[in-house]
Formats: sequence, structure tokens, C-alpha cells
Amino acid sequence: MEPSNLTLVVSIIVYAAVTYALTEVFRRHRYLGFAFIVGSLCTFPLWAENRDTWFEWAKIVSVLVPMVVVSLMRIAVYEKKQGPFWAIFKKPWTLWFLFFILALNITEASIHDWQLGNPWNALSGFCLVLTIPFVGKFWRVEDKTCGDLIVDFPLGWCFLYTTWNAAFLFGCIPDEFAGGLAILIACELYSVFGRHDLYIMGRIYTLAIFVVQLGLTDVFPFMDSSAWANPELATWWGIANLVLSVAYVFWYNWQMYTGGCDIKFRHPASAPQGVFTDRERQESIGGFWSHLYFHRA
Repeated sequence: MEPSNLTLVVSIIVYAAVTYALTEVFRRHRYLGFAFIVGSLCTFPLWAENRDTWFEWAKIVSVLVPMVVVSLMRIAVYEKKQGPFWAIFKKPWTLWFLFFILALNITEASIHDWQLGNPWNALSGFCLVLTIPFVGKFWRVEDKTCGDLIVDFPLGWCFLYTTWNAAFLFGCIPDEFAGGLAILIACELYSVFGRHDLYIMGRIYTLAIFVVQLGLTDVFPFMDSSAWANPELATWWGIANLVLSVAYVFWYNWQMYTGGCDIKFRHPASAPQGVFTDRERQESIGGFWSHLYFHRA
């Protein structure tokens, strides 16, 4: 029996809230996050019951293995670990590794989108890949709050990634759309609460939670959104995403060309010293939402 629309909407809200809460726990407590990832990898014998192909297994592994690197990076940098082992995770290659994993995952989904007949949304995905800020300047692990992975994505990129990925799920994997939308909402909350620099931090943890759940239980019956499938709507959604993405590509390149990226891509709370004034930094963490959710981290 297919769930009702009300059941799906309530499930999306609850799932988004739960994954956001778990992500905050793993973000603030590095070792708990690391234990979750390692424990999740150890559940691989159970995946065969719910994942039918090697590709689906590979997808889970491709999410969890980079998370091992993220966890070790956070511990190494924040706790200023010494020794040759920890030095590995303080090197630039770790950030470039995550950069290419992100680009590869978007490209992989975009190719799949194209193959299934939505080239418009696929092209939107390629635009996202072209506008990922480079590692040397816009990616880092901070050592002042809790070892967050900071990526200076503008709000526009975060929004476009959310709507592109939602359209991909809607058109290509409609039964998983409700769950996928929930975790997209969960990581988008970081932008809503004024910390778009933590968007990727939210995305990687919420996605890890989601793929592990799929490996262990498949799609929850009350979150099976197959009935929402609508190829025509998926096409128009992809067209809208492409229009917005093309406009964003021009804006992005203009900011890179003029140097506006130094300010507009960054958040005062996590930007390198000298980019924002002390007053701007204080104001960025003094608001109600930022103070409630992030300043105490």
C-alpha cells in the first residue's frame, strides 16, 4: 500500500529533522562521527539484502570512505596531532581528494540523468561542477570551534545543488525522492541558519546517514514516493535548473574575475583573518540563529 501524500510530507519533515540533529552531533563531536562511519562500513554484510547491484554497493562505499578521510582530517587539524600518520591528513591532497569526489559524484549523477532523458538537468549538474571553488583558497579545516570542514560555497551554489539533486532524484529514482529531499532540506538548513560555509559539512554527514539506511533497510515503506513520479514535471524542473545555473555560471566567473569572490563567497565567522573586520565577524555570530546553533559548538 502506497503512503498518502500527508504521510510522505510528515515523513520528509521528521526525517530531515532527525538527520539534521544527528549531523549536528557528529559535527560537534568528532569521535562520535568517526565511530559512526567506521561502524557503518562494518555493516556491509547486510547490504546484500537491500542493494541489488555492485553499483549500489559502490555508491555506499564512495560516500563512507571519503568520510573516513574527513574524520581523520578534523581530528588531526583541530587537536593538532603530531606524528607521520596524522601529518598525512594535514596535507592539501586530502582537500583535493574531497574536491574530486564531490565533482565525480555530481558528474556521475548528471550522466545518469542524461541517459534517462533529462539533458537539461544534466547540464545543470555540469554547471555545478564547473563552479566548485578551488581548494587552495576556499577549502580548509578550521581549528577554533570543533574542526569543521569549511568550504566557501556561495548561497547560490548551495541552492542550485539542492534543487538540481532533488530534480535528479525525482526523475531518476522516484521511490527514493522523499528520503533524498529530506536530507537535502537538512543540509540546506545550514544556509537558512546563516552558515552556508557549513553546507558541505552538512551534506556529507546527511548523505552518509541516508546511504547507510538504504543499505540496511532499503526505502522505508512510509517514504516510498514512487507515486509522485512525473517525467514531464522532471523535464521542466531540469529546464528551470539549467536557466538558473547558466546565470550563476556568469555571476561566478564575474566574481572570480573581479575578485569579489574574496568577500561574497566567504562567511565572516570562518573567513581567513583580514577578509572581514572584527565587527563584521562579531555580528556574524551575534545573531539569534547563529548563536543558538553554531556559536556554542
